[in-house]
This record gives sequence, C-alpha cells and structure tokens, in this order.
Amino acid sequence: MTDSPEVVLPSRVETLNQIFEWSNLLTGETAFGSHEYIWPKPAGILLERLRHSSGGFFIAIIGLQGVGKSSAALTVVSELQKTLDQRREESARVQGKDPHKNPGKWNVLHVKHLGSGSLLSSVESATEDLWKDLYGKWVGEAFEDRFRNDRPFQNRVRSQIGVEKANAAAQEHGLGYLDDVEMLLPARALKRTKQKAVEAMLGNVHTVIIDLPDYSKTDKRLMVKDLNEVQKFWNWLCYGPLKGGVPNFVVVIQKEMLRDHFLFGKMDVIEIKPFTPNELVDAYAKIWEKEFTRASIDLSTWPFEGKVLLHLARLSRGIFRRFLRYIRMCLEPYAPFEDFGGELVDPKRVQEAVDPDEVQKDWDLELSEVFKSQDAKRFAAKIIAALMKTDGVSQKKLAEVLKMSEASLSRILDRLEDYAFVRRERSGAEKIVRANI
Repeated sequence: MTDSPEVVLPSRVETLNQIFEWSNLLTGETAFGSHEYIWPKPAGILLERLRHSSGGFFIAIIGLQGVGKSSAALTVVSELQKTLDQRREESARVQGKDPHKNPGKWNVLHVKHLGSGSLLSSVESATEDLWKDLYGKWVGEAFEDRFRNDRPFQNRVRSQIGVEKANAAAQEHGLGYLDDVEMLLPARALKRTKQKAVEAMLGNVHTVIIDLPDYSKTDKRLMVKDLNEVQKFWNWLCYGPLKGGVPNFVVVIQKEMLRDHFLFGKMDVIEIKPFTPNELVDAYAKIWEKEFTRASIDLSTWPFEGKVLLHLARLSRGIFRRFLRYIRMCLEPYAPFEDFGGELVDPKRVQEAVDPDEVQKDWDLELSEVFKSQDAKRFAAKIIAALMKTDGVSQKKLAEVLKMSEASLSRILDRLEDYAFVRRERSGAEKIVRANI
C-alpha cells in the first residue's frame, strides 16, 4: 500500500461502493447490462449469424462453468431484439401499418430451464405474457359459444357463478372472467387451447434461446434428461404444427458436460472461451472508464495497483465470475468504505485476501476436463500447488520434490501447458516450469 494515503473524495467512496456491488454480481442473470458488456468474439459471431438468419439454425453455446455463457446469451437476446424491433418499425413504416400489428417473426425468447418438468412447460411459463391474451380470447370465445348453444351448460354456469356474472361473462366474451370460465370448461379443452396459443406465439418468434442449468460432474442423468427434452422440443419445432417456419434454436450448456450425447452432432457449436488476463484488465478499465472520469480517477485499475489487477485476472484464468469474486474478496476488508484512506490494493492485500486453497478449488473443475484419470488430476493439482509457491523451478527439481519420474511429470506438464495452466521456458540445459499466473 502507498506510504501516504490520499484524502478520498466522497465521489470516490461512492465509486468504490459501486465497484464492490458490481463484484457481487456473480451470475449472468444479475450482472451488468449490454451497454457495459465486454463481447467475447464468439458471442459477436453468434449475434451476427442470428441477425442474418430467417430461422432454422440449431446452435449450442458452450463454455466452462462461470465463463459467462448466460451473460453472453442474455446480451445476445437484448441486442437481437433491438435489431428486430428496428426492422419491424421500418417494415411497418414502409407499409403504412401500426408496428404492433405488423405480422412477422419479431420476438426473441430467453428461457431458463431449471430441469423440472418438460422444456415446453418451461417455455410456456417464461412466455406467458406473450400468449396469455390470445389464450384468454379463445377460451372466452369457446365459453360464449357453448353458453349460448348448450342449455344444460348454461344452467350449470348460472348455478355455479350466479346469473348476473354468467350473463356478463357471456356478453363480454369471457374477458375479465377467465378464472371463472376456466373452472367451467373441460381441462382437456383448456390444455388444447393453451397449446394452440403457445404455437401461435412461437410462430411469431425469430429465435428461442434455452439456458440449461449447470450440472453435477458426478451425475449426468439430469443432463441427459434435459438434452432429451431439447431434442423433443426441437423435433416439435421442426415437424409440429407451427406456421411461418422454424425459429432459430440456441441451447446454452456447460462445456464440461459436452460429450457422448448424440444430439451434439446435430448442433453447430460455438464456444465461449475464457478471456486472456489482459482482456479482463482492459474490460475492467472500459466498464469503469466513465465513472473514473466523473470521480477524477486517473488510474484505470483503481483501487488496485496495475500489476495486482493483472495478477487477479491470471488467478481467475479468464473466468469473469472468478475475476469478480477475487475483486470482492480483496475489497471486503475495507467495507464500509467511508473510512477508506485511498490506499491502493497491493500484492500483500491480495495474498491476505485470496486464499491459494480457494484458487485451487476453482481450478479443480477445469482439471476434471483436462484429465479423465483421477490419479493424473491429483498429480496435476499437486504440481500446480507446488508451482504457485515458487517463481519457477527446473523440471528435474520439480520431479524430485513431488517424487515423480521425469517422464510421468513431463506427460502431465504437456497437458497443463496445452491448457495454459503452466508455461515452460528453456534456461541453458534445463527447462524452467512456472504456474501460468
């Protein structure tokens, strides 16, 4: 920390509070809006594909847990909807129509499937505001028709809800009386009407994005069940009663589970990869640039020393969620920030705040992807733990410390280097190994 803390202006305290609040937003559903989103290249590619498609794409967005798949999906939904809204208004202007009465595929759906029930049920629940009016209209019409032409039904309605309400419901086509009307019509007929309303709604949809949950690595049954639901829903979109063609269909799923299921062979796969450390630091500077200007802050990595923020980015291995969490861990000891003296977060503060064991736990998920063998994964974790305690060690010395043969160590290091966990550099006759942090 600096030797002579500066006096912190109130605006800087406010800025620090904002950074701390932002660092607590660890999920795509709660994180920043599209105006401050840092686009990974694959997310931009997906957006452009969808913008230039009239429908029929079947795409999987994949990425490691925490890499930002949901953030990418939500931002693509937002930006694609803006594009479609502009096109609808332009089309309506040319035709002299009301934009809201201009038929076409103008909607983008984002559905968070939680794994309970069918995927179609999740779609129905997430889009109720889009189909409920049409459903209510059709149910009301069915009620009115039966009320006027079926005397026994008419008598039953009047006895159950009263003569005045029954007559009013019939005169208003059931509008405003949906709860009463639903109790009086057969459940099977209501189910068919709801399905028709959902089908009509999907006929006006340009793109459907299904965000699947993160799954346990030890039990793939739920993932297989959900993927079977995805396949069933896709087949229904392709071969069902939809009018107006098949919408684009995008599925968001964690990369660790992307294996074995035959459905993946039918999808066009787009991978959201981790950011580089420098990209994360640049993203931080871009997100807070305007606020720093307002608060007269010149340092783009404030309240961190430049190298410190880069170190946190390296520890996170490009996973934005981890990057946020490590930032939060470093700032938590300062809260509440009214007494913050203006000192920058230095390496000592990071060492105190970010436990190496915590970092190793975060890396464990990726190691499971790199090493199928539990023994190899265990040795890889030991190698990383040993390297994190040093600024570099010869490969021969590392083998001696870990009591491994150089050949076995070299094979594991090859894999770790491929996935950027470690780096090796030649120094004379020896290879020096360092953790890539």
